[in-house]
Amino acid sequence: MPAASPSAEDSKLACTPSSVSEEEKKNDAYLCRDALSMEKHVSGVYNTGIFEFTSPVMRDTLAHIQKEEQNHGEKLYNYLACNNMYS
Repeated sequence: MPAASPSAEDSKLACTPSSVSEEEKKNDAYLCRDALSMEKHVSGVYNTGIFEFTSPVMRDTLAHIQKEEQNHGEKLYNYLACNNMYS
């Protein structure tokens, strides 16, 4: 059985809500939702590339990068969810 990814381990950590002001929370929510949208878009672009490249080395490289993008998105989502910012 493969070892758990670092992000899978990180997501098991307890949620620590942000202690910033409501105005700062609004700014955080806006920026994090924007970043999460970009991570979703970039992951989709890598996914298309994975299917279109004929080189196995390039496909593996893109798959690795896509996994990193998914990990970034997971961290953003976890922060948003922990702080009741995800809708």
